[in-house]
Amino acid sequence: MKRRSFLGALVSATAATSGLGHRVVYASECPPQLLNGVQLWSVRDLLAKDARGTIEAIGALGFNSVELFRLGGTQDSEGRYFGLAFDELLRVLNASGLSARHSHVVENWQDTDAIARVAEQLGIEVIILAAADEFFDRQAVQFIPANSVAQVRNLADKLNTAGERYRRHGITFAYHNHWTEFAKVENQVPLDILIAHTDPDNVHFELDIGWTTAAGVDPLSYLERNLGRIISCHLKDFDQRKQLPTPPSTDDYLDIVREPGGGTIDFAPIIELLVEGGVQNAFVEVDRPDDPLAAIQRGRLHLQALGSCV
Repeated sequence: MKRRSFLGALVSATAATSGLGHRVVYASECPPQLLNGVQLWSVRDLLAKDARGTIEAIGALGFNSVELFRLGGTQDSEGRYFGLAFDELLRVLNASGLSARHSHVVENWQDTDAIARVAEQLGIEVIILAAADEFFDRQAVQFIPANSVAQVRNLADKLNTAGERYRRHGITFAYHNHWTEFAKVENQVPLDILIAHTDPDNVHFELDIGWTTAAGVDPLSYLERNLGRIISCHLKDFDQRKQLPTPPSTDDYLDIVREPGGGTIDFAPIIELLVEGGVQNAFVEVDRPDDPLAAIQRGRLHLQALGSCV
């Protein structure tokens, strides 16, 4: 795809004090959720201690959308999410100026009826498989590469089935990548297989910019090739200057994924392409922050310095 100037909306100017080489300003066509969303996994420890206060703090920082995680898991048993009853959670989100239309699921993602019931109560419109068992060893808590093309094709079949069932419930279904979906198996890229062998009407994708970069893949090029299948992104940075051991462990990777601006990824052309491609949502995410609220705000402000959706 050839990126083009869209409606004269893109203007380059000099950065002020951010240390960036340039500043990009977008017109109102830029969706407000694109640079103001956060994946709540970034603040999971704070949620466990004080869910109400954490959500209120996120809203006070200027975010306007959040992506939930592990919907249908232990934290939302008996109609509660991190200790908040669903109706209370919705009140807190609304009072904090936050929408929550996206959620990750993990273990029980194929139980579409049960997930749909919870999603309906919370107003969730998009369900995203956070990590498939084919690429994640839950006992060892390690990401693992695929073992065969047949295994990946089988996963594609399961995604198709679940996606069709979610669509019948009025829910959009998507798949989220880590680095392992780019580790070639039988000389093929697993994520390419999943995209090629799933129905575009039933299965969409959430491209994690940081994990894509960690896999040694240019996220801009990959996004450009597959833009029609991408419905959201995780805006996470990766410091390519850091040396990883061979082979790297999940912990090794997590030690050098950062909030936007904390690594080496140039997010300006990525944002431009997302706007041009009509992608409505993206979420700042920091997997292992020392100070979660400070980290997500640094990431948000870095993105705002590149392109404003306000």
